[in-house]
Amino acid sequence: MDAVVRPNRAATTVHGYSQMIVNHIIPQLGDIPLQSLSPQRIQQYYASLCNDCGLSPNTARKHHDLLRNALRIAVMQDMLARNPTDRVEPPQVQAP
Repeated sequence: MDAVVRPNRAATTVHGYSQMIVNHIIPQLGDIPLQSLSPQRIQQYYASLCNDCGLSPNTARKHHDLLRNALRIAVMQDMLARNPTDRVEPPQVQAP
């Protein structure tokens, strides 16, 4: 967050990402080691956001975008061999 996001994003974006991480990602995915994070678990996370947390598909898509970018950086830094979000069906954005 400090090395990649903060220098390149607006303060409101950083705040929004922080809220997603603290309120949803850490509670639901934080106990899973990075190398064990599977596409199936990520797909379950998206479903949980909409079904259990009451978030809209558009908001769940923002979670997908954040996870995809974070895991893309993990791949670039050789922390993961491949990005598990590349093998999931992201939440579909709905027109207003």
